[in-house]
Amino acid sequence: MLALDIGNTKARLAWLEEGVVREHWLWPTRELTSAGLTPLLARQAKAGETLWVASVAPGVNSRVTAAATAVGATCHFLAVDSDQIMPHRLSSPQTTGVDRLLVALGAGGQAPGAYIVIQCGSAATVDWVDSEGFYRGGYILPGPRLWLQGLGLAECLPDLSREDWLGESSEPGDATRSALLGGLAVGLPAAVAAAVARLGEKLGPVPLTLTGGWAGALAPRLANLAPRLVPDLLFLGIARWVAENHRAGVGGGEVGQVGDRPGKDGN
Repeated sequence: MLALDIGNTKARLAWLEEGVVREHWLWPTRELTSAGLTPLLARQAKAGETLWVASVAPGVNSRVTAAATAVGATCHFLAVDSDQIMPHRLSSPQTTGVDRLLVALGAGGQAPGAYIVIQCGSAATVDWVDSEGFYRGGYILPGPRLWLQGLGLAECLPDLSREDWLGESSEPGDATRSALLGGLAVGLPAAVAAAVARLGEKLGPVPLTLTGGWAGALAPRLANLAPRLVPDLLFLGIARWVAENHRAGVGGGEVGQVGDRPGKDGN
């Protein structure tokens, strides 16, 4: 099956077999175009096949439907309020990012019963599912880049990478760059741990799963919580939903824009 994850900053296309990601392509979301996506779909998609899409950036959705239409495939944009991703107790499900529920659904296959799932990307979310299997929401924190942008000093670190953060000391910095990275190294893991602790007051000891583009850099800083690191958890959530709720012939959309072809990413 083909699945597309469109986040605020990155978009990922994946080819899955038996719930395992076999191939993976990555773009900046702003560079996701119908012309770039069409050649990949032409090689991977069969006529009439469905491209399953989780998008939190609706401005690019029409580009995806245009690419799918060009190769005779259809799109299904998963939505919290219409697709019943998983049982929930949310006051306004239509405003909740579909990625959060799909990640929670994927984590449920890893840890039955009550559990907590952390997703660290543009934002860092700490969500929980209760012992009855209901998604209950949780906390939303800024991810690493948003953390720095919130200080108005992101331009001091234009080349911030996961490796920068992973290797940064938690000691006080003696320059702006080291102070910013040190504050991030201390502050974000502490905020995530505090959110986990607060949920733990409700749940007691439960499994903790960590995913997202920055998960590998965050994991060592949460070592005392011993989270299970699952890089492709959102795709596993899509695969699980499709296996349980597959409906043929869903698609449609608008004509998208033209642009450059994306590159392949093997991570």
